[in-house]
Amino acid sequence: MKNSGFSKKIGVVVNLIRHIPELTYKTTEEEIRERIEGKDHEFIIVKDGVNPAGFLIAYALDEETYYNWIMGVLSDFRDKGYGRQLIELFELKAMQKGYLEVSVKTMEKFPAMKYLLEKMKYEETGFDKDGKIILRKNL
Repeated sequence: MKNSGFSKKIGVVVNLIRHIPELTYKTTEEEIRERIEGKDHEFIIVKDGVNPAGFLIAYALDEETYYNWIMGVLSDFRDKGYGRQLIELFELKAMQKGYLEVSVKTMEKFPAMKYLLEKMKYEETGFDKDGKIILRKNL
């Protein structure tokens, strides 16, 4: 797991996390590695030309469900379709890998994210122990 391509992607993601104000908890490289270790996972990075504009980290929750753990788009690149592109790529990867559903969590303080997910046919299925909204979509 310590190949240069993998390390480069984690570095890009950690840098993006640092520059997205809504992500108040600045997830570290070590935390990312610990979370995805031993799991089927994916780093998706979208670019505006040559510059990274946003990212998504996904991993398998179980044999049927692929989970969008954390994603974000830099402020300068919002309202340009990058969030939708990230979710579409996430869903495509999940389908290619044979998962039956995708899942994501969000919070009321992120109404744009909740709106986008609902627009993309995600359904609210409840709340986790921390009060985050759980949304799912069958593939």
